[in-house]
Amino acid sequence: MGDMDKMRLNTLAFRTAMGSTLALCAPAAMAQEPETPAGREALTVLQEAVAIPTVQGRRQVPVLAAKLKARLLDAGFAEDEVTFVPQGETGYLLARYPGRDRKAPVTAIIAHMDVVEAKPEDWERDPFTPVIEDGYLFGRGSLDNKAGLSIVAATMMKLRREGWVPAHDIVLGFSGDEETQMATTAAMASAIVHEAGKVDLILNADSGGGTLDAAGRPFVYEVQAGEKTYADYKLTLTDPGGHSSVRARPTPSPP
Repeated sequence: MGDMDKMRLNTLAFRTAMGSTLALCAPAAMAQEPETPAGREALTVLQEAVAIPTVQGRRQVPVLAAKLKARLLDAGFAEDEVTFVPQGETGYLLARYPGRDRKAPVTAIIAHMDVVEAKPEDWERDPFTPVIEDGYLFGRGSLDNKAGLSIVAATMMKLRREGWVPAHDIVLGFSGDEETQMATTAAMASAIVHEAGKVDLILNADSGGGTLDAAGRPFVYEVQAGEKTYADYKLTLTDPGGHSSVRARPTPSPP
């Protein structure tokens, strides 16, 4: 289990570069940390996020949200542009990046702050102590989904510091119970639509992403176009019945 929850540092660099319109950091060689300030900031945010056990029942999602909000404000976001909405023990974080046309449909970028429970006895390392070994960062959520969360946050912080203004507003949405009830996910989606009016595009940091080969070269960049889900169906058939050995006559269809 522990080996599955790891983020390769040069993959982090590649995803940070590919996940934005600007190349934030070049792919680094294996076992090297990102070389640019934006890449290093993404790694710092990731380490900070992994260390917070945002598991259902531990009431730690608001703690992570507060740290993310503080970083966004420090990067130049205004106080009224970043909002945490509590919902039970968890909640969701919204940040609006204003564009030139404030009335145009927005682009939403979403991720989730919560993770699945991890028992230390099942892991080779403590799941909530981020550890870098051989070019990988180990820890619960280092992939799902705190890597995507950190990359999105670091990208937006870099662009805001540089004074970049998008053509239309960008809304960041970080939910707090995607791994369990998804109540904050639904509430967050409604809030984004209510606030924005119309959303033209939603980018989900919890799917797809870039991968490097053993030499650190870009190998593939995946884009998810759909996702399976679960559903229950109830089917009811009615018939007038009859003797089991006699085929019933079909009911004539109305003209």
